[in-house]
Amino acid sequence: MPPSLWPGNAGDFAGGIQYVNIGEIKGWGTETTISAQIIPEGRIRADLDISFTTQGNEITDMGGIPRIQEGRARAHVEGFSIAAANDIRILSADFVDPVAGRGKVTNVMCDGGAGKNGLEFGGAPVPCDVAPQLNWGPTDPTRILNVTPTLTIFDDWRLSANIDAQWGHYVAADYATARYTSHPSSKLVWLQDDALGMAMIDYTRNQMGYHKAGFAKLRELSLSYTVPGDLASRIGASAANIRLGVRNAHRFWLQQGNAGDSRLKYYEPISDPEVGRSEFIFGGEDGAGWPPIPQWTIRLGVTF
Repeated sequence: MPPSLWPGNAGDFAGGIQYVNIGEIKGWGTETTISAQIIPEGRIRADLDISFTTQGNEITDMGGIPRIQEGRARAHVEGFSIAAANDIRILSADFVDPVAGRGKVTNVMCDGGAGKNGLEFGGAPVPCDVAPQLNWGPTDPTRILNVTPTLTIFDDWRLSANIDAQWGHYVAADYATARYTSHPSSKLVWLQDDALGMAMIDYTRNQMGYHKAGFAKLRELSLSYTVPGDLASRIGASAANIRLGVRNAHRFWLQQGNAGDSRLKYYEPISDPEVGRSEFIFGGEDGAGWPPIPQWTIRLGVTF
């Protein structure tokens, strides 16, 4: 929360500033884990571990402060999650010159808000100049699934994988929306033939960047071999192991491959929902950082 200024001397407070916690937040979650021996005995054995987590939070009190902006596309608002995706939602627009079908727009209408505190989707259309900034959704995953199967062959070979999935949240692709305003280089900017897109350029580029950020990845894959004791002993070792592994091996599901409203003519592709901005405390805004890259490892372990 913002600092309160106190008139005390510098010896009492650093620079005369004391930070005071004036808000309240509630959080919740569940975690369920299942471990099973699919094939418990024999020369080939199989094990499976599954972990499923739900989580969420809500700002219940902000000390009378109605809104605190977080970055370009998120905000802290009482009654909603921390640093939620939050902005107006444009519904429609008309070209000033309907015959040409391009250029400037007018009659830009936005969602007037409904539901909790009047800040959820579904309200009657209102002029965007007076439209409320609505809650699009949380920017932290609300569902996390982790699956780890392991296959053991002849006691010496072990093949293991880890699948990581997250969903139930939004991310704002700020690098994509910059192509429409800060660094005009998109097809829409040059053709100007999408009324809804032109309205977003005029009022807020965030709607072009919000996207559902669910994904599933093959996070890890490894193959290990335990060297038989008689072979290890030939080099004076009591045990030896060789392991080949890869991390961030493959992404096989992306909830929304393009940023922006599905009604837009033009889209910007998503790089990776996991990418954030290091300069922000909270996640949920992508500034075009490098996505997690595959990493290959080879490990030789010897015990003497």
